[in-house]
Amino acid sequence: FTELMNQRVKQIGMENTHFSTPSGLDQDDHYSTAADMAKLAQEALKNTNFLEICSSYKAKVEYGNPPYTRWMTNHNRLLKEYQGAIGVKTGFTKKSGRCLVSAAERDGIRLIAVTLKAPNDWQDHKQMLDYGFSVSQLVELPIPELSKATVVGGMSSCVELAAQPIQCNLTQEELARVESEIHLKQFYYAPITSGEVLGSIIYRLDGKQIG
Repeated sequence: FTELMNQRVKQIGMENTHFSTPSGLDQDDHYSTAADMAKLAQEALKNTNFLEICSSYKAKVEYGNPPYTRWMTNHNRLLKEYQGAIGVKTGFTKKSGRCLVSAAERDGIRLIAVTLKAPNDWQDHKQMLDYGFSVSQLVELPIPELSKATVVGGMSSCVELAAQPIQCNLTQEELARVESEIHLKQFYYAPITSGEVLGSIIYRLDGKQIG
């Protein structure tokens, strides 16, 4: 299982992480960074089951033999104390100290915060998330000028193109650095129907695809 974890690490770009135990307990050659933990949280939150679990403050479960019902309480205080909190994970060992990965969502903007070995992590995360929401906004990515698409074998030699606008969570400074590139074939065979997808626009921020 740990081998699978390390394979997944490489797939999602966690460049400074290596797992030696599946539990996260201290062991030689078991390490990570705050930035990598943020990448892991971002990927994990795409899983709707995981999101439902880590955003729940209490859960009613039934197990045992014979089975009986009990209530489990989430240790993440932010779920009750911070507006929009949706997770993610608390952690502690003697060597690592208090570790916290949090996430919150407001008005379509989702932010992730991570601290490692931070004694005052609850307050730290509230301030970090507050700052993040103060500088982040959903912005519509600019659509570059689209040329007509060439059509072969049709009543017209070309068709007009239109792009579906998309939004992204960026600061104004980041928006200014967004680059886009249009992907189209040299020509298309008729017939072309209205609404048919003929190509795509790829948006990148500092080389990383964002839309």
